[in-house]
Amino acid sequence: LDTKDLGFPEFVIGLHVKRHSSGDISLNQQLYIETILRRFEMQDCNIADTPADPNVKLSRKLQAKTNEQKAKMESKPYRSLVGALLYVLLTRPDCAVAVNELARFLNDPGISMWTAAKRVLRFLKGTKRHKLRFNAGRHSRPGQSTCVFVDSSHADDRDERRSRCGHIIYYNDSPIMWRTVLQKRKALSTAEAEYRAATIANKDVLWKIG
Repeated sequence: LDTKDLGFPEFVIGLHVKRHSSGDISLNQQLYIETILRRFEMQDCNIADTPADPNVKLSRKLQAKTNEQKAKMESKPYRSLVGALLYVLLTRPDCAVAVNELARFLNDPGISMWTAAKRVLRFLKGTKRHKLRFNAGRHSRPGQSTCVFVDSSHADDRDERRSRCGHIIYYNDSPIMWRTVLQKRKALSTAEAEYRAATIANKDVLWKIG
């Protein structure tokens, strides 16, 4: 079949793609974020400085337990909002931990979960112009094309006392992969949690870059 060159893409499934004069390419989801803000009637909300409240830890204790609580949450489109936020993670690694936590409570979410989900929207409203930028092949560290940042929080999970870890992989100063997970087993110390986080990140490096 004959094909037609439509030129460089500008919008692809909610992603704004921009090519800079330097050859760099940036991805942005401003239009999609504005759409979901209107969809969930948060277009006039106040802006939050962080995607999650550092003083609030979600746990099963905060889920809807009574019939009254469950009835109150039935009117909240919690699952739809979390699904929309998961798509935002295509370009927003800064929201990964907050959205990952919300996704753990899709069954019987409580008001605290709904408030936490709306806080992510409030953060996105103030940062909707943030972009992922991929450079045109140069890198600032000669001889070091791959760089990985890893961190872990010991016993962060309030329900099972598992540690949360996360990492982001840069190749030629461009972010190519990021992930946040709860470790499968409990760590006995902060050092053990950090070593496990490094191991998980190293596996992704070997898989992604080889």
